[in-house]
Amino acid sequence: MSKSIKDRIYAAVKRGDSPITIGEIMRRLDIPRARRKEVGHALRDLTQDGKLVKSGSGFLAGDASRNTITGRFIAHADGFGFVVSESGGEDVYVPRRESGSAMHGDRVSVRVVPGRDGRTSGTDLKVLSRSQTSLVGRLERFHSRWVAVPLDSRQTRPVMVSASDAGNAREGDLVEVTITAYPERGEPLAGTVTQVLGDGTDPNLDSPLVLAELGIIPAFPVEVVQAAKRLPQKVTPQLREGREDLRDLQTVTIDGETAKDFDDAVSWQAEADGGGTLWVHIADVDTFAPAGSPLDAEAWERATSVYLPDRVVPMFPEELSNGICSLNPEVERCTLTARMHFDADGNRTGYKVFASVIKSDARLTYTGVNRMLVDRDPTLREAYAPLLPMLEGMEKLARKRMQIRHQRGSLDFDLPETLIVLGTEGEIRDILSQEREIAHRLIEEFMLVANETVAEWLTDGKWPCVYRVHEDPDLDRINAFVPVARNVLGEEVPIPYFRDTPAPKALQGLLGKAVGHPAEHVLNGLLIRSLKQARYTGEHIMHYGLAAHTYCHFTSPIRRYPDLLVHRLVHHRLSGGRWRELDWVKDLESTAAHASARERRAMSAERRVTDIKKCRFLARKEGEVFPGVIDSVARFGMFVELTEFGFDGMIPVENLPVRVTFDERHMALVGTGGGRWQIGDPITVRVLHADPLAGKVTLDLVELDEDGRVREPVARKPKADPRGRERESRKQARNHKQGLKKGRKKR
Repeated sequence: MSKSIKDRIYAAVKRGDSPITIGEIMRRLDIPRARRKEVGHALRDLTQDGKLVKSGSGFLAGDASRNTITGRFIAHADGFGFVVSESGGEDVYVPRRESGSAMHGDRVSVRVVPGRDGRTSGTDLKVLSRSQTSLVGRLERFHSRWVAVPLDSRQTRPVMVSASDAGNAREGDLVEVTITAYPERGEPLAGTVTQVLGDGTDPNLDSPLVLAELGIIPAFPVEVVQAAKRLPQKVTPQLREGREDLRDLQTVTIDGETAKDFDDAVSWQAEADGGGTLWVHIADVDTFAPAGSPLDAEAWERATSVYLPDRVVPMFPEELSNGICSLNPEVERCTLTARMHFDADGNRTGYKVFASVIKSDARLTYTGVNRMLVDRDPTLREAYAPLLPMLEGMEKLARKRMQIRHQRGSLDFDLPETLIVLGTEGEIRDILSQEREIAHRLIEEFMLVANETVAEWLTDGKWPCVYRVHEDPDLDRINAFVPVARNVLGEEVPIPYFRDTPAPKALQGLLGKAVGHPAEHVLNGLLIRSLKQARYTGEHIMHYGLAAHTYCHFTSPIRRYPDLLVHRLVHHRLSGGRWRELDWVKDLESTAAHASARERRAMSAERRVTDIKKCRFLARKEGEVFPGVIDSVARFGMFVELTEFGFDGMIPVENLPVRVTFDERHMALVGTGGGRWQIGDPITVRVLHADPLAGKVTLDLVELDEDGRVREPVARKPKADPRGRERESRKQARNHKQGLKKGRKKR
């Protein structure tokens, strides 16, 4: 490769303040994919010359001392952490000695320097803003004062509370504490008890506890409530002005049985040649929550709705989400529509994006549509006879679109959804496994193609966009997955190692080799964890998992703030404006980073509440035996998914019948005197203990005899010495109190 190209590559990397991957370099410099090997050689030469430094799957300028990135600090219980860069790229490891006073979730800056192992690490960490203004902990007595010990093990700093600030809380209570002081160098925080959450035994308090723990406030501010009450609940003639009238177009919504707000509706008209026109109508939220309004400001703060097993914390008040912006049947609603034409093979041949007004003909459910299209239910087919031709045409189009996505390499992790049914006391009453049938897939395909269409429309028009991107996977992680997959599926299965970042279609083929295997579900999950997390950005980057060159979120503005921003861009372009006239566009990247962080927080809340509920459920089954499959292995033990429930628990290595060594390459535990446990293995386990607030379940390995009865292994190694555990607990408590004393002296 010529010297000038090397210079261009170096300049492209040097301009950034975060690691840049080979794929990003090629996209920025418009280098064809066929020359990827040349780029790889150039990067190798630049690294050997010291001009570049390898950072995970990306590269930094060799003078790393000047490379400072900003991002979110992800803490570990042992004190070290990682900084997730706001501009993408690989996470930066921060050693314990460099983490300073940073807490989990804080926005920080960190200087990236070469690490001892050739990778990068962070130093000179500075806290830019605190994410935690409150936390949840268990109240303990410390001399004449109280201390709240955080439930989240990643929040390593306890909170000192004076007797007067503890209110009527008692020792052992779970409390929400508002932080009033953040001393430097990791000393204990100071705070005030603002809410007593009981002792942690009431299942109905699980969600409030987690919401308080993550700083999610369900109640809307007074000014937002008042603004919502002023919203119109009918579409007036004035609101219809400038919109294409689609009220006579046959239109339906298809959602789950429990859905209350409907932000998308669809229409289809077939043509004689086998093609046809699809309309995807999305609720026009921007008209009722314009930029700068109280509703918009609160939506920005929340950035997403939070869905928990027993409740929803919405992004907008009910007057908007369930009222004027919900596409209920038989009422007029303002929408933005993507009208797309498809040929007989399902290829999109043309499109138009415009403002509209619709009137939905029916509110359909996934279950009902499946019964009409798959089960051919005569009663339902008769009841919805006028809609059947449209629904059947939609099914044909959806199947063609699924095939097109498959051909281009889109990854489809066909994992069933677990639905938890709760009782009146907040406990798990039933666990249902929901397969994604044609009704789900139909809507999914139409939303995907609408999102791609709108993103292309903005991008081709040279307009900015809030892209939904999924970056190329880390090559090391993918190749670490290969020996595990070979080990599970058998050495004879041809699974390649990758010399370069694989195309999505290559991973799709790898997934295909696991179809029908008992460990298919486990391998799908393991590969998902090997990929990067999707995020929002103003930078035009490919969505790797969907194999889509241009993609955004447009279809859910009621529950996702980035969708609302895309709607605003669409509105402004339709009105003939220029995007540079929009003041908020200059903050597009920071808003995208904020939305990505809020999305991760919402996902954490959902997982945390679900884990607590699962643990409460399994606590009632301590001593019972269940079949399971190993879905992850580590030095300290193995995680097992209980087949009957879809819940995970861990078998510590001390509970195995023999001493073991960890085979990291194949993700297996190998017994020194025989025995091997690896990912995908079916095993039988006993539930030993469940700790709901920690979200952890401890399991024991059992064996079955020829008649299927439990038989304990003869050579079982003794359990860990209880007195040893007690000594360790005392040691931790002693270290904890010493830390408190140290902080008290410094204050």
